[in-house]
Amino acid sequence: HPSNSCLAGEKCGADMLCWPCTADKTGCGAICTDTDTDSVNCGACGNVCGVFQECMVGKCMTQYWKEDISPTSADLFDVWGFSESDIWAVGASGSIVHYDGATWSMDSSPTQQTLYDVWGYAATDVWAVGSGGTLLRRQGSTWVSVGLPTLLTVYSIHGTSATDIWAAADTEMFHFDGSTWTTVPLPTAAKVTAVWARTATDAWAGGAYGYSFHYDGSSWKKVALPTSPIFSMGVGDFWGATSTDVWATGYDGNYDRHMLHYDRQSWTQWNTAPTKSGSSLW
Repeated sequence: HPSNSCLAGEKCGADMLCWPCTADKTGCGAICTDTDTDSVNCGACGNVCGVFQECMVGKCMTQYWKEDISPTSADLFDVWGFSESDIWAVGASGSIVHYDGATWSMDSSPTQQTLYDVWGYAATDVWAVGSGGTLLRRQGSTWVSVGLPTLLTVYSIHGTSATDIWAAADTEMFHFDGSTWTTVPLPTAAKVTAVWARTATDAWAGGAYGYSFHYDGSSWKKVALPTSPIFSMGVGDFWGATSTDVWATGYDGNYDRHMLHYDRQSWTQWNTAPTKSGSSLW
């Protein structure tokens, strides 16, 4: 090239001529590369990722977990985020903290009750639940208490839209249709501490004493867990990609954790070594 350098979108070939890169590549000096994954040209030519980082979707990402500074000494029990710069965590004494992509900060909470779960359908519509029937909602910039017809501990909340939200409150299940929370009966008395919904016709709930329940759009139905005695204690959490690929954490009498998998036919134990950690799934 007359300027002794190739233009953007070109590479310098072995014949000392500039050749265009394919549409999925970027010309960086003598090479055509994928700047979404190239750790020495991450997001742009010459942008080199640091030690212990890798290039993911054009950003240098840390490859390991690191401890962050919390603005509270209270125990935190759950975390949920809408984006990497919009993350919520909740815990003891009504603690609510928020991460803006740089730092964690305390947010004003209308309760002193322990909060066990947080979830939102959108960045502007976030829910938190906890002891004493506590149900909080954040729309805009303020958390407010919402009336729920129970004083039982609400352990879990999840949904598929602003008009399809479930809350697991000890021995009761509640559903929100966008305007009203109503009680939805379970087929048998049970302590439910986890709920997860993939669609309006595919939701799971479970808890202590080895119970799991599936919602098909009309009612909750009991689904048997593996018969091994280790699952007599309960289910900790659910998550799935499709109706035939659902995972759950099970815990036994020693509170060792075990993985379960559902293929739309039955639950089976995923034969992993038990551990004291791993009560949540995502």
